[in-house]
Order: sequence, then C-alpha cells, then structure tokens
Amino acid sequence: MTEFHDQILAEAEELVFDRFTREDAWLLGSQLRAAAVERELPVVIGVVLGGQRVFHTALDGAVPDNDSWL
Repeated sequence: MTEFHDQILAEAEELVFDRFTREDAWLLGSQLRAAAVERELPVVIGVVLGGQRVFHTALDGAVPDNDSWL
C-alpha cells in the first residue's frame, strides 16, 4: 500500500503545470470532450481555474447528478 501511495504522490508532483491559462483550460477540456465523444461516454467534464469554472460540457447520457460530482 505504501508503494502505491508513494507512486501517486510522485505522479502528482509531475502533473504540476508551470502555467495554466484559460486558453490551456479550453484546449484541455476540448481534447477531453473529443476523446469522450469518440468513445460515446456519458460524462460531464469541468475545468476549474482559480475557483472559476472555465470549461464545462455534458455529453449525451450524462445526468444532472454528474454536475454535482465534479
């Protein structure tokens, strides 16, 4: 269990961005959406920057509860 925990912490450190703009958020959200559409996934995708949601989409099959799970 400790090894798994250490792996997660190491990966989290790697995923820190030097910068992340609204444009970056839009590009990331759009790429996630395209991948989900291709796979016909019933998901909601949200990207938050500085406490403000800057990207949001709900695909076919997603339900209102999905928004609250974000």
